[in-house]
Amino acid sequence: MADFSDKKLALHMLAARDADGYPLAAFLRRSIGRYAILVTFAGILAILSVNPSARLLCVAGIGIFAGSVLRDFGWVRTANRQWPFTKKAVDWDKVQKMADGELVDD
Repeated sequence: MADFSDKKLALHMLAARDADGYPLAAFLRRSIGRYAILVTFAGILAILSVNPSARLLCVAGIGIFAGSVLRDFGWVRTANRQWPFTKKAVDWDKVQKMADGELVDD
């Protein structure tokens, strides 16, 4: 399971700040495990599609994979459009403290 600690999330935010937004390549690198599972699933369904009665299942699996990729691209695009506001609204000193492993009060 993914580790969503404050420190790790703060490090991701600082990386986004340094890149002036969320780079698509960095997002895809962090998501590669999820995509590998989906590709494996779609591959198994493609193998099963040799049987004519399983072709609909194969099409559904490919649709699930394509939908997941499109959803993620949409998320990155939306996050980057909102980035100028996020950059101004975030208390970057608190984020830096969290990245350093310090406890931060709400």
